Amino acid sequence: MFFDIVPSTPVPPPVDKEVTVKILEINDTYQANYFGRWGQKALDIINSNTTPDTTFVKIFAGDYLFTNKYSSIMEGHEMVLSSNACDIDVGSLGNHEFDNGTDTLHP
Repeated sequence: MFFDIVPSTPVPPPVDKEVTVKILEINDTYQANYFGRWGQKALDIINSNTTPDTTFVKIFAGDYLFTNKYSSIMEGHEMVLSSNACDIDVGSLGNHEFDNGTDTLHP
């Protein structure tokens, strides 16, 4: 069985110029200070490589909650604050986000 994917909003017309998309990704961060170091490196890369035709996408690929004793005690709050400071564009959950069950995964 095949399904068609229909966008919920109209698709914009194609652009006549070429655009470069650069992806900056982080995953498996086991300490809050990892976000600080990654965030600074990401900012340096963006500032040194930005052109009008370049778009950067910052992705977090999971495994940052409950990965150490401190994070388990803080219920991951320190990691969420650190990741928010990096202005992540897209994120996903990894297996460690479920280490304390699904009840702790609330907004």
